[in-house]
Amino acid sequence: MRNSCQYAAGIIVPMLSFYMFTHVESDNDQFSYLANICCLIGLISSTYFVLTINEPKLVADSKRKYDSFFMI
Repeated sequence: MRNSCQYAAGIIVPMLSFYMFTHVESDNDQFSYLANICCLIGLISSTYFVLTINEPKLVADSKRKYDSFFMI
């Protein structure tokens, strides 16, 4: 899930910046709009990621794999 979010951000941010730089006149407005939109999208996606991750399952799986690797 983390890799797909990074991949999507790598596509969305350049497209969004291209749109901002071609359609918004003021240089200050271009960067402020782009920064605010990127922060908002990042906040939403991070919140979604934190709320949907199953932390106890990940910890249990990593301990099991760690123990089986070093208990040879």
